[in-house]
Amino acid sequence: MPSIDRAKLVRIAVGFLVGAAVGAAGAHLILAQAELFSAADLIGLFVALLLAGSGLYTLFIGVNAATYRRLGSGVEPGEAPDADLLRFARRTGVVSVLAGLLFAAPPIVTILTPARGTLTAIYAAIAALIAIESWVNLKLWMDGDELVRAVVVRSAAICFWLLQGLFFLWAAAERMTLVDPIGSWPLLVVLMGTYLVVATTVSVRSGLAEH
Repeated sequence: MPSIDRAKLVRIAVGFLVGAAVGAAGAHLILAQAELFSAADLIGLFVALLLAGSGLYTLFIGVNAATYRRLGSGVEPGEAPDADLLRFARRTGVVSVLAGLLFAAPPIVTILTPARGTLTAIYAAIAALIAIESWVNLKLWMDGDELVRAVVVRSAAICFWLLQGLFFLWAAAERMTLVDPIGSWPLLVVLMGTYLVVATTVSVRSGLAEH
């Protein structure tokens, strides 16, 4: 069996085991308190779990050249990943982890019912984390190659054309009193869940997942 095939099998096996362990633990914790969350909260927490889990795995891959060579992709057998590739992996991991934390924070904080002043402080921390995530995302965009930028633009375009029609139809039905109003949080969950699926699909089909 060629070495590249063995490397791919190792990545698949490790990713599956880590994902299964993190997913099972997170799902158990979430479902144990399921009665405290709405349906949108539960879906959002699972999305947050996926984001944080994939981010931690990507951070682990980008720790050093040896780890990336064993578990990463886009490096020929016998070659070592350069500093830019390791930096890209770490930044991607940071963005995913921060996105997961930000998405999980509102429903979790809500059921803890902290004092008003504490809520304000937590909200300020969330705003600060969004600023940090946006800065890291900007660095990924500025330092990324044409493939990275193409995947980002394509994912955003697909989500826009897909969701703008869906959101318009729902808003129109709500305004015409054909359906009950829903809050902005469920819509955000739909947006983030859709983007996660679209971005993953576009990355795989474009070959970015192999780089």
